[in-house]
Amino acid sequence: MKNYVTKPVRDWMDTAWYRSNICILPDVLIGRWPDDIAAPFPYHTWVVETYLEEQYLERLLEQPVPSCGHALDFENGPDSAVSKTSKYSPAVPIYCLYAPADDERPWLVNVLWPDCLMALIPATCTRSRYSHEFFATRKAAVEFLEFWSGLVPQAQMISLEPSVKEE
Repeated sequence: MKNYVTKPVRDWMDTAWYRSNICILPDVLIGRWPDDIAAPFPYHTWVVETYLEEQYLERLLEQPVPSCGHALDFENGPDSAVSKTSKYSPAVPIYCLYAPADDERPWLVNVLWPDCLMALIPATCTRSRYSHEFFATRKAAVEFLEFWSGLVPQAQMISLEPSVKEE
């Protein structure tokens, strides 16, 4: 395993922004774990709600991650830029489809949960409010959204896909 403790995160983690143009929906930075790091998921996410958080996160990604024993301590490193509980609390769940920047990246469905459903949601929600799923294809992501729209009909479904220009 490489020595990740001494190198800035940007030097060893491939990251990409998933941008939102809707004020209540966050931008999401997704980092792909290197193959030789044992992680429960292939991606690490940062849900960014403000410009100041983005600037702070970007600075932290230019530094090495603190370590705790032999483990990387993301909680006291880059995760600290976006560790506060979300300031948003919608009336209904908001499911948002984010398109990838290129074909090498996953499709993202990010869900913003209301207070009334938080007891049903895993404690692992990002910022105590968001859950997310990754998909290899748009079709799989849309099928996921269609499934949940049937189970939670009051939920809002939003697509942040870039518009396609007719030629």
